[in-house]
Amino acid sequence: MRDFVRKLKHKDVGSIGIGAMIVFISMVLVAGIAASVLIQTSTRLEAQAMASGSETISEVSTGIAVFDIVGYASANLITNLTITVRARAGSQDIDLNETFIEISDTDQKIIITYNGSDDGWNDSDTGVDDIFGTNNLFPDANRFGIMVLEDADDSCSQDNPVINKGDKVMLTIDTTAIFTTNGGIPVRTDVWGMVVAEDGSPGVISFTSPASYGSSTDNLFDLQWGGWWRMRDVVRKLKHKDVGSIGIGAMIVFIAMVLVAGIAASVLIQTSTKLETQAMRSGQETIEEVSSGINIEAIGGHYSVSADYIDLIIIEVTPRAGSSSMDLSETIIEISDSETKNFLTYDSINAGSFTDTEFIDGEIFSYQNFTNSSTEFSVIVFEDADSSCSQANPVINRGDHVGLGINVSQCFGGLANRKDIFGSVFSEQGAPGVITFTTPSSYSAEVINLQ
Repeated sequence: MRDFVRKLKHKDVGSIGIGAMIVFISMVLVAGIAASVLIQTSTRLEAQAMASGSETISEVSTGIAVFDIVGYASANLITNLTITVRARAGSQDIDLNETFIEISDTDQKIIITYNGSDDGWNDSDTGVDDIFGTNNLFPDANRFGIMVLEDADDSCSQDNPVINKGDKVMLTIDTTAIFTTNGGIPVRTDVWGMVVAEDGSPGVISFTSPASYGSSTDNLFDLQWGGWWRMRDVVRKLKHKDVGSIGIGAMIVFIAMVLVAGIAASVLIQTSTKLETQAMRSGQETIEEVSSGINIEAIGGHYSVSADYIDLIIIEVTPRAGSSSMDLSETIIEISDSETKNFLTYDSINAGSFTDTEFIDGEIFSYQNFTNSSTEFSVIVFEDADSSCSQANPVINRGDHVGLGINVSQCFGGLANRKDIFGSVFSEQGAPGVITFTTPSSYSAEVINLQ
């Protein structure tokens, strides 16, 4: 808007009429209305910007991570899948009721949702003897089941399956029920898809089934192991030849634009504060995720001469360098002998669940140091300078060394010669400890170093 000012010279005559005054007042009113519209629009924009900022933060920081997929083979087909997932570092709560799995075997593409009934739910606080031998874990049709592996705050229930920081769950799929063309997943089949939550980045499914499913006793296969707008201000410089002029109407519009810019700046500042808070939280959780974890120092086994198999094993563990304290009551052991896959948890109540250093009495492979259960492991304390590890609260930290005892005669009926054993020790946070060894071709001693 430009006001042209006519300079009155000594020969000019200045005059103004009623009509000119009416036009002038009308221009001021129009400018006022325009400013009012801008201010109202800016208020709406502020509310929309705040909502968009909040949703963007949620979208960027939230997501599901897939870190393990295991298949069970029968009759030369993979008939069951388990997809182990967790919330990404810094993620908000994820409702598995609002999560779906998109999966394809190149012949079919299926969308799977949560079952929600007893057929497809298991809370593994007491451990699971053989997940692929538990029929109710794998619902029929286009549904997936949930098995809770770790849930310290009990946020994940059958009716309200919400996972958050530190939680780990297994999503179970009956592939014979969804891939009806082949009745399962044949050999050399490309399988891909996603685990999609309500907000955030999805977890990726991508693997190729093995070229052969081997012998009838090798049923389990590890298929996959766990991915600004610029703002410019354009300034027009007024040079000495430029003429700056402004009228009342233009001033009102200018003030309204300044108000809009101020509101926009306020939204940006508030959004940046939220982003900073979220970034700090994500950074802290990422540091914990990267630096924490369980280190497996050794795995020893006890050979029973009378039974002619390994009946007991001890997994010697310690926190990784720089790791935060780890609660063994929130730790799970996943272990398989290639035929069955078991999940073991700690229960302080049962006999043999905990042995302190002073009660080891020299011989660690004593049955009193082990539980008589296929779903529980025991804790044997080797070194604990600060006495942080107790039966009711088995927490280990820097410098602590403990043994996790497993009665494999209860889990697998013992370990015979030439058996491939694999699995992981998962703490609440951080990298898991890896179990992988093959039993000897013959047993020449009672105590055997396995890994």
